[in-house]
Order: sequence, then C-alpha cells, then structure tokens
Amino acid sequence: MQIHARGAPVGTIYDGFSSAGLAEIKTGTSALTSSYQLRLQTYGALINDTPLTIYTSRPLNSTFGEWLTRWVL
Repeated sequence: MQIHARGAPVGTIYDGFSSAGLAEIKTGTSALTSSYQLRLQTYGALINDTPLTIYTSRPLNSTFGEWLTRWVL
C-alpha cells in the first residue's frame, strides 16, 4: 500500500456500481496489467466484502491473471 507524505493511505475511485457491487471499466487494446489502481481496488473490495467486477475486452497479462485467480471464488 502506498502512503501519502502525511501518513494517510492513497486511494482510488471506482468507475461505478453494478447490480453485484462495485464496477471498474477498462478500455483499450493492450494487455490489462497489474496496475497499482487495480490491485488497490481489488484489495479494497476484499477487505470491505464488496464484490468488484472489472469490465473489459482487453486480454489479461499472465501475471495479473494469476494474481486475480487467487481471489476468484
């Protein structure tokens, strides 16, 4: 987790809500990688017990795909 100079955690804003919970939309054609934003949002959804859906047609980077499979039930 990144910490701001004042000691507060740095956060992100989700794109919206779906019927299941939180939603993140990723557009483009390059592989979807494990960005700090997506890791922080996934972690936040897990600790708050709120489902997160990532909507994308982009292929998953293999490292990010493996990381996500640890959290998919």
